[in-house]
Amino acid sequence: SIDIQKFKSKLMAYGFNEEQAELIATQEKEKDFDVLITELNEKIRSRKLSVNKSIAYLVGVYQKKGILQVKE
Repeated sequence: SIDIQKFKSKLMAYGFNEEQAELIATQEKEKDFDVLITELNEKIRSRKLSVNKSIAYLVGVYQKKGILQVKE
């Protein structure tokens, strides 16, 4: 659907690769992702997380949710 394609593009803009973006876009609600990004930005602002670690943090969140595979 168009909404999934838009969401997928948004995910890729945040640093996910195409395969990860596809998995997340089909299994997660965009508004839930927006909430996650708000939380991420707050962690960056409060210096609990650095910007260059943000994609790793996001990947970790989706691995915990079981959407992305954990690499061995």
